[in-house]
Amino acid sequence: MLRRLVANKPDALLWQRRLATSLLSCGALAASRGLLDDAKAQIDEAIALLSSLTAREPGNQGWAHDLALAHVEASEIAWIRGEDDSHRSHARIAEALIRDIEASSQPTPAVRRLKAALHLLVASHPANDATDAGWNAAIATFEDNAARSKHDLQETSALAKALVARGRHHADAGRAEAARRDWQRAISLLAVPARTSTNPTVIAPWVGAHALLGEGQRVQARIAWLAEIGYRDADYIASLGDVPALP
Repeated sequence: MLRRLVANKPDALLWQRRLATSLLSCGALAASRGLLDDAKAQIDEAIALLSSLTAREPGNQGWAHDLALAHVEASEIAWIRGEDDSHRSHARIAEALIRDIEASSQPTPAVRRLKAALHLLVASHPANDATDAGWNAAIATFEDNAARSKHDLQETSALAKALVARGRHHADAGRAEAARRDWQRAISLLAVPARTSTNPTVIAPWVGAHALLGEGQRVQARIAWLAEIGYRDADYIASLGDVPALP
């Protein structure tokens, strides 16, 4: 339907934006199910649409945000696929877009969330040497977002996911106690909602932290539920299947 509307009314920019955001949502869903080829195709199409829209209205902050989000998603998909040049290129474009948005207006919660996601993505990529400073800056942004939102569940889940990722970095560096602290905090942040939620982005960090601590048996019901719905987010699968050995 949206494709038909866009084809029939090429100057109806609202329909183009709606198609682009629909493609972004579908691409994110495909990535969460491990369907990376589908995810890449949908995100690439969204980027093409949004690039055209922002070229026509450079001052439209909503469209600029959507384009930055698309590049962050594309960067993460490229990283998972082992396409380092593409990963870095998309990350650089997203960073420039976010910087322009921040320079021209007061950052919204959505922009701060996007900036935190980009910081985490850059910090966790091996090509950037995954420095502690980069990780800590990313976590600080997530902490600030959660505090500003008065610990809204979306922001809290994002913080928990980031803590799980930093814990893996600590474990890989041989810092077992620091890894445990991050994973235990992730569990604590989501202890109540993750037990009954039907949102995979709430459940997965909580389950992953348990698995990394060697407590996967305690959350088997939640693991089974995520498997049943086909949830295959790369970070989540890594937490279940590639657990760093802690002394």
